[in-house]
Amino acid sequence: LMPLKLPEELPHAFVCSCDETAYHLIEMLERRGFHVPEDIAVCGYNDSRFALLCQPRLTTYQINTEKIAETAICRLAQKIRQEEVETMACTISGKLIIRESSIGKILG
Repeated sequence: LMPLKLPEELPHAFVCSCDETAYHLIEMLERRGFHVPEDIAVCGYNDSRFALLCQPRLTTYQINTEKIAETAICRLAQKIRQEEVETMACTISGKLIIRESSIGKILG
């Protein structure tokens, strides 16, 4: 994990690239006297174990890992069979899991 550095002027919310980073960010904010979500909302990505270990529990974006794996295998099989594929980019949706780390900022 890369060391976190807070900006001089803090935003109303942080959206982190993964739940582990969000977990460590919340720890850092609270060590510096900030309260999550009252002062700053924090959101993660991936709905990993860090989302539930976090206090307050972490709002996160849950990805559909089964669909990602299924799509990757299908695309790989097409490449192996040398089938024509229009594009290699695709969108796989997930869902926002709202928990306590942002609830005050979203509803307040």
